[in-house]
Amino acid sequence: MSAFVTRVEFHPAALVPDYVVLGHITLDRTSDGYILGGTTSYGALTAQRLGYRAAIVTTGAPKEAEQLRREGVEIASHPSRQVTIFENEYHHGLRTQFLRSRAGDVTTDGMPEQWRWARVAHLAPLTQELDGAVALEFPEALRGVTPQGWMRTWDESGRIRAVSWADPGTVLSHVQILVFSEQDVDGDEATIQEYVRLARIAVVTRGAKGCTVFWNEQSCDLSAYAVDEVDPTGAGDVFAAAFLLRYAETKNPCAAGNFANCVASFAVEAPGTQGIPTRRQVVERLALSYVRCFLV
Repeated sequence: MSAFVTRVEFHPAALVPDYVVLGHITLDRTSDGYILGGTTSYGALTAQRLGYRAAIVTTGAPKEAEQLRREGVEIASHPSRQVTIFENEYHHGLRTQFLRSRAGDVTTDGMPEQWRWARVAHLAPLTQELDGAVALEFPEALRGVTPQGWMRTWDESGRIRAVSWADPGTVLSHVQILVFSEQDVDGDEATIQEYVRLARIAVVTRGAKGCTVFWNEQSCDLSAYAVDEVDPTGAGDVFAAAFLLRYAETKNPCAAGNFANCVASFAVEAPGTQGIPTRRQVVERLALSYVRCFLV
C-alpha cells in the first residue's frame, strides 16, 4: 500500500515548479461560448490538484487562462495577436475539426530561468508550435512528449487533417517518455511499433481499454478503471501528466501506468476539467482497487 501514497517533494526551492508543460493554451468554440482547453490546461491542472507545483510555457494565453492562475498554476506567456481556437462540427455522427485561429510559436524566451530545473518537462504541441529540441533546455528533467500537434495540419479553411510525424527519431532522442493514443495514428500497428522502437519508454493509450506500456523490450497491458463516462475530453492529457509525475517518483513504468489510468478515470466522470481529482481521491480509488484484487 505504501507505494500508492508515497509523496516525493520535487522542488528544492519555492520558485522551481515540479512540472512544466509547453504548448498552446487553447479555447474550444461551442454553441454555449468558449471553453478552456489544450494539453497545457489539463496537464497543469492535473499536476496542481495532485499536489505539485505546475507551470505553463505558452504564447497568447487567453483571458480565460485566469482560471488556471486561480488554481495556482504559473504561466509564462509571450504576447500574441491571436489565441488558438478549435471548433468541432458534427455531421451524421462524424466529427470535423477546424482551427479557427492560432497563436504564435512557443519558445522558452522569457521563461523564468529557475523553471529550467523542473523535475518534469512535458512537450505538448497542438498546432506545430514547438521545436522538439526545446526539451534539451531542461537538463535535469524527466522529459516527456505527447506529439499529437506534430501529426496534424490544416488547410485555408482551417479544416484539420492528419499527417505523418515528420521527424519522430530526432524528437524522441531528446526525451525519455512518449505518450500517444492509438487514435493519433488511426490504429496503425506498424506506426505504433515504429514509435515504440524509437522511444526509451512508450505508452499507448487505448481509451476505455486502458493502455500498454513499453520499455526495455518489455511491455505491460493495464486495464482502465470501470467508471460511468460523461466526457472523455482531455482524459489523454490528464493521463500523460499523471504518468510523467508518477514515473518521476517511482521509476516504475507499470506502476505509473496504473496510477495514470486511475487519475484519468476521474477525468471522464465530469465535463471538461471538473473531474480532475485530488491526490486523496486517487489514493482512495487505488486502495479500493487493491483490496478488490484480493477479494476476487
